[in-house]
Amino acid sequence: MSALKIMYVGEKNCIPVRLYFINRQSLMQNILCDIINVDLKKIILKSDKKIIPDTLHGEKCSVYIKIPNTISKTKLKIKNTNSFNCFLCNSYVIKNTFSRKNNCSYIEVATPDNFIEKQLQRHERVYVTKRMVKEIGLWFCADTISDVSELGIPNYCCSENESDEKIRVVNISAGGVRIEIDQVCDVVKLKESFSKKNVLKLILYKTLKKELEIIVVCRCVNTHYSIQAKRLTLFLCFTHHYYDSTDNIGWKSVGKDGIHCIIEWIEDDFYNIIEKQKSIPQELCSRLDLNPCLVQKK
Repeated sequence: MSALKIMYVGEKNCIPVRLYFINRQSLMQNILCDIINVDLKKIILKSDKKIIPDTLHGEKCSVYIKIPNTISKTKLKIKNTNSFNCFLCNSYVIKNTFSRKNNCSYIEVATPDNFIEKQLQRHERVYVTKRMVKEIGLWFCADTISDVSELGIPNYCCSENESDEKIRVVNISAGGVRIEIDQVCDVVKLKESFSKKNVLKLILYKTLKKELEIIVVCRCVNTHYSIQAKRLTLFLCFTHHYYDSTDNIGWKSVGKDGIHCIIEWIEDDFYNIIEKQKSIPQELCSRLDLNPCLVQKK
């Protein structure tokens, strides 16, 4: 098995990759890309992110790809019990261009010579789009909440039908979430609110038109404020998860493994294909119980 074969399998099965810039981590966010073409010398990637042409020429980068176990078994002949097989390949950017016609950037990277199998973090982090989130609500609570019915009106909220987003989810993992709040003028007063217990409610879309509702108590571990955009970014860690079952109702402490239902949502592959307009591989469709014809029409 080679890095070339791994990338070739990623291209044929419409699996996105994440591009990490080794020398620009503090200046540029990591980029999620689709694989357009793979050959012996270069890999062509496409991203919706607007990048000034030729600004990445010669930049060192790492290409990170997560291949579902079902595809790894059939295409790469890997036999293990992991939900995903994660590969990290070192490379560099040959050139990058921007297409005004397609409103997207194309990045050519050198085909890697080797790879390592690596999970970058304990909890896989998913960068969320609007079509993945139905509703978000955030409360600042001074006292302990025994029941969610006591929460009342959230301090910040947003639903999928609202055009003006004051709060949004940037990414989420089984152990925490990063959110952004816009139009923040009194940042000092707002930061004081996060010294209290914060309750976050998320409703995420799942396959087969199902939904996942998550209500958690969060602890703010870091903040970042943009003066120009008047935007406050919050890094929240989950501490307690609200559960409502036939046997019991209440708050459950979140351990080091995170919240199990979020792990299942991430491993569902739904977030990997929800934004794609091209055909979905039959293997992914069967794994997710999706109708390929209906998926292509969306």
